[in-house]
Amino acid sequence: FTTDNFQLLAKVVCFDTARNQMIIEDILKNVGDGKRLLVLSERKEHLEILAMYLKGKCETIVISGDDSAPKRKSKLKQIESGHYRVILSTGQFFGEGIDIRGISCLILAFPFSFEGKLVQYMGRLRDIGEQKTIVDYRDSQIPFLDKQFKQRERHYKKLKAQIKFA
Repeated sequence: FTTDNFQLLAKVVCFDTARNQMIIEDILKNVGDGKRLLVLSERKEHLEILAMYLKGKCETIVISGDDSAPKRKSKLKQIESGHYRVILSTGQFFGEGIDIRGISCLILAFPFSFEGKLVQYMGRLRDIGEQKTIVDYRDSQIPFLDKQFKQRERHYKKLKAQIKFA
């Protein structure tokens, strides 16, 4: 499997309208249930597409390493004060080192297979007492991505996580 092929698959995932619509429906359903969400993707262009779909539908913050330091600081302050319903971010930016209380739903919008990354992402759901939701997507029509999903599924079982698969 070559890098060029993975780059093509990444574009397919980012620009798949039906897949993105499913993600948006899951976001809006969980927002409607009163949850605060963290939506993680590996691609900034994917975050921008999802943000476009969400525009005017719920209070959304898009934050990544591309933000200037002052802008990032302002967005983190907004998040810490609870002025958001949905955070769209990259796993690289939000995967570790940022501890935000109140996130009760994690949506994994981009496929991957590494267990350490999954554990790191699941660690964003820290608050005790409230039911946590993780939404993951199976891209069964693409063998490479389906294989990644099956690896995540094994990791979930090992970690005894309750997951909604889409």
